[in-house]
Amino acid sequence: MDWRAEGSEKVAITVIQRPAKVQFTDERYGGAILVNPGGPSDSGIMHAVRIAEQLQTIVDSDDEGGLFFDVIGFDPGGVGYHPQAGMFCRLPVPKWDAPIGQSDDILEYFFRTCSDSSACAFREDSIEKTRARFHHLIESLDISPLPVSSTSEHSADVVTSSDLRRFIKEVVYHPVATFPLLDRLLVELADGNETTMAIRKQSGLLNRDRQLRRCDPELAFDLPCHDQSQWENEPAAAIICSDTRTFSNLTDEELLDFAESLQKRSWVMGWYWTELQLPCKGWTIRPSWHIDAPLGSNTSEPMLLIGNTVDPVTPLQRSVVLSLSSWDTILKW
Repeated sequence: MDWRAEGSEKVAITVIQRPAKVQFTDERYGGAILVNPGGPSDSGIMHAVRIAEQLQTIVDSDDEGGLFFDVIGFDPGGVGYHPQAGMFCRLPVPKWDAPIGQSDDILEYFFRTCSDSSACAFREDSIEKTRARFHHLIESLDISPLPVSSTSEHSADVVTSSDLRRFIKEVVYHPVATFPLLDRLLVELADGNETTMAIRKQSGLLNRDRQLRRCDPELAFDLPCHDQSQWENEPAAAIICSDTRTFSNLTDEELLDFAESLQKRSWVMGWYWTELQLPCKGWTIRPSWHIDAPLGSNTSEPMLLIGNTVDPVTPLQRSVVLSLSSWDTILKW
């Protein structure tokens, strides 16, 4: 999309809405909540389908005289359910900085809580020993990956330290829900039992197949029909690589130096942010319009910013920086 091109006064986006329980003319109508999953390239349409009902149970009033809200999601050009791909004008990114966040702090929290809890089977009698046991396991998988024989539940495979690292990347996004499973996997791998990890490693493909079998194409936005993995990598690369100018001209040596610097900043996520940038090497496509003006303005109503004290991607510090800009904001954490 080029805002300056003739005929670009209007632009189409795909929008979905879960209406409030009251009409917008009702004094109890609280407004619209716009949700976006980030990504980049995650579908805002399907994000709204998944969470809108649950979100309304959180934000809607329990009192019939209180406020009730719409929930709205959208897909821009080239993403998700938008009918056509497009190029967007992009915000200025003079030097890309990987949003490492506090993923290592989340893993450290696992070591601490595991060491303090008798329910944690991987625990040692101190946080230092629990942490050391974990890294010893990673090193042993580096040297001696675990072969997996085929069974009725999974095919033959090899479990490596990379498989464990990828699972830990998922863990830091959902620590409360996944810490118990991480504990179980670590104990099993330390004992040379690779079965659970092999099943989990291959479950994505199996679940995708089962999900598509339940798909009803007659239902609009039926969740089992939605397989984002089939297309998300292409728009993700287009968005990331068009946003940044840092990587297109890097030599192999410079890219390696960058990867090592990220790994030093975060053991958990450094490799992942490097992996995301690999498609950008040699990328030459640029937005047709690049905004270089400073951003920031007061809104008609204050914006509420909510930041996590510990987050794998968006650290609280960035919310603080945004709240101190010219935006009229209220920051909570």
